[in-house]
Parts: sequence; C-alpha cells; structure tokens
Amino acid sequence: MDEQKRTPLEILYSISRELATSLDLHQVLARILILSTEYIGAERASLVVLDKDGKPVDAAMIYDGVLMPHTIEQMQDVVTSGLAGWVLQNKKPALIPNTQLDQRWLTRPEDAGEKDAARSALAVPLMVHESVVGVLTIVHAQINFFSQEQLSLQQAIADLAGIAIRNAQLYEEVQTAHLRYRDLFEESIDPIFITTMNGLIIECNNRAEIATGLKQVDLQNKRISELQEI
Repeated sequence: MDEQKRTPLEILYSISRELATSLDLHQVLARILILSTEYIGAERASLVVLDKDGKPVDAAMIYDGVLMPHTIEQMQDVVTSGLAGWVLQNKKPALIPNTQLDQRWLTRPEDAGEKDAARSALAVPLMVHESVVGVLTIVHAQINFFSQEQLSLQQAIADLAGIAIRNAQLYEEVQTAHLRYRDLFEESIDPIFITTMNGLIIECNNRAEIATGLKQVDLQNKRISELQEI
C-alpha cells in the first residue's frame, strides 16, 4: 500500500502490530523511527530514550531514510537544547512551521552547511504514566508542511512507542536480573539445590556437582532424600 494514502488508523494499527513483535530496545527504536517517518517523506528524525533520571541511554537517528550512527554526546545535546529540550522540559508536543522563525530551533554542527535553509519540524514526548521516557523529533525540508492533524498522529504514535519502549526496558531489566542470579547461583561456595515441593531436584549449581560427585544432568529428577545415600 502507498504510504501516502494510508489513513491514520491504518498507520497506527501497522505500528502497533510491528512494535509487538520485538522486545529488543534498539530494534524497537529503529522500527518506531522508520514507521513514524516513512509515510510523510521526512528529511530526518531522531528518537532518544531516557532513563529514570532523565539521562539519554539509547537513540535512533535517521537521515533520508537511512539509520545513522550516533554518540552519547549527540544524544545529550538533543535532550538538553533546542526543540526536543523544550518538549522534554514542558512535557508537551511542539510544531514549528518555519525553523528560521522559531527561537526553539537550534542549528547543530552537522547542519552547518544548511544554516539558511528553512524547514518544518515537530517534536513529541513519549510518556508512560506521567513520566517522560523519550522524545521523537521529525524534520521536513518543506516549510509549513506539518499540520495539527499530523502532530496529533505523531503524538498517538509516541504514546504507542512509549509503551513499547517501557516494555523493552522492563524486559532488559528482567534479563539483567536473571543473569545476575545465574552468576550468584553458579559462583556460590555452597551446594545449592532447587527442588519441587515433593523434593524432586529440578536444578543445582556447580558446587552441588562437586559435593555429590554427580553431574547436574544426573542430579536432576533425583529426590533430595536420595542424596543421603551417596
């Protein structure tokens, strides 16, 4: 389907469906950025994710449809100044019909050769339970390009994105906690057995192998009472 002919509802449905397919944070960011810009032919866009302290922890940037590399310094610059900084501070979306006529727009070093070029820009906060988890900024080469309807659509996209990003962050936190648990479990100086309520061993650590002289695969499905005979 031609992206230009898709209705806002079709666009939101497509984004919601695609965002539900991954819990990898960086992949989620890239998909949000591509899906939210391809139908309008945006010149460039950025999506920056913040931690609980409001510091940037990840981002995706796109220029002419191509994902670009970025640095922590670039992310910090985006969220502390210019249009995105204003949006984060005020927790409100913003639309600039002409970047030359709005003091919230700052020309960045990478735009040095384009100082005289006027553009349109919009930025929307990504909110989850009244907390800002990121900011989406989109730039178009044509002035007066964005309408209030498009701003509302991008805010709706940002609402979906905020939930997807939070889910991805929670997944990463769970994975990190699981790895920390595995490290503590395996590196313990004491034998550890995990059993069912009936005493059936379902997991044990390396120290348990040493203490019993049996491999983990042999210990599993034995009853803990059987070890008294070893």
